[in-house]
Order: sequence, then C-alpha cells, then structure tokens
Amino acid sequence: MPNKKFQFILLVIGLIGILMAFDSLSKATPAEKSDPLHEQMEALDDAYKAMRKEQDPKTGAALARDAQRAIAQASLLIPKLVAAMPDGPEKSLASAEYRLQTAQLLVVFCEAEKDFLAGKIDAIAGHVDRIKAMKKSGHDQFMEDEE
Repeated sequence: MPNKKFQFILLVIGLIGILMAFDSLSKATPAEKSDPLHEQMEALDDAYKAMRKEQDPKTGAALARDAQRAIAQASLLIPKLVAAMPDGPEKSLASAEYRLQTAQLLVVFCEAEKDFLAGKIDAIAGHVDRIKAMKKSGHDQFMEDEE
C-alpha cells in the first residue's frame, strides 16, 4: 500500500503546482501572459529578491543560478521597445546594447554565485547594489514609461 500513498502525494503536489500556476497567471495582465521576455524578467526578479536576503550559501548559489538561467533566456529575446523601432542602424545598436547589458548582468550573478559558494556572504550586498543599478538602467533604456 505504500505505493498508493506515494501516488496520492504526487497527485496532491501536482494539483498544488497547477493551482499556483493559475494563481500567477490570474495576476498578470493579458499582454504579460503572452510576453516571453516579461516571463523571464519575472523569474529573474523573483530569484534576485530571494537572493538579496539569503544567508545560506547553497540556497544563495541556487538562486543565483536561477537568475542566470532567466537572463540567458531573456538575452535571446528583444524588448518590445526595440522591436518596435524601424529597421536600421539604431535598432541594431539598441539590440546589441540590450544583449551587452544582459551579458553584464549575467556576469554579476555568476560572481554572486561564486561568492555564495565560497561562503563570502558579506560580498553579496555589493552584487545586489550592482544588480539594482543595472536593473534601473535597463528599465530606463528598454521599457516604455507606464502612465
């Protein structure tokens, strides 16, 4: 009978996951639901927020890797503001700048992971400050003002 208990537990865990997915979808606007870049940035932001306060090296490193994964996927996408630009040198330059900024952000999260793994928890605050500044700069440059 342990097999039935195990199946039941898996069913409950699966249902909880489905409910959580529906809950997060219901909070997003229709445009956000279908925007892959927004999804990656949300995953990045979730990992960043959790990482800021993390004191456990193993958990902190895992959060930094989660952020790295989201950044890597986001770097392959183009912000709507850039996509809406007419084709030409300015659009190409903006696309290159976006990829450069995401690459720089990836490096900072890699450095944070390395510091977590080395037990240098005090160094994380410096990474958090750099990430915060990079986030603001990226949003200023690649997001439309919401009015």
